[in-house]
Amino acid sequence: MKVIFLDIDGVLNKTGTVEQTPDGFIGIDESILIDFSDLAKELDCRLVLSSDWKDCFIKKDNDGKYLVDTLNKYGLYLVGFTPFYMQGQNRGIEIKKYLDAFGDCIDDFIIIDDNVFDITKMPDLLSNYIRTDYLHSFKHCCIYTSREDLSELTRSFVELLETKLGSFIEEGRS
Repeated sequence: MKVIFLDIDGVLNKTGTVEQTPDGFIGIDESILIDFSDLAKELDCRLVLSSDWKDCFIKKDNDGKYLVDTLNKYGLYLVGFTPFYMQGQNRGIEIKKYLDAFGDCIDDFIIIDDNVFDITKMPDLLSNYIRTDYLHSFKHCCIYTSREDLSELTRSFVELLETKLGSFIEEGRS
């Protein structure tokens, strides 16, 4: 199975997104979601929620239902979520814990997030990491390693971003 560890804010919405969740927070920009879903489906990826939105997903509150319904509307389905690991900047640790638990089922993965958190301190995650830009969503992003060092799935995603969407990819950030 191929997996995208998905953040929501800064990936499926951006500065200026007008859509709102039922509880009044910034929602998912469906014009962005259309392009994202096309890429995820073309690469046959499943979604694992690594976002702070997992709290509303777990609670199944109004915003959680909105999240699931909006993703499902475009043929995207969540297969899980990363565990909570203390409060703070621990998204990389949460992803590693998920991989420890379910890694036998995962052939390759991408981490798409607009924040660095602790991910850049984990060299074994860098070949799978795409950092987005909150101003532009996932359509403007950077990678922290050379393209040759990206995982096969991550490299394919980056290539589709460029060829299908004309996205800007910044390389070699440290």
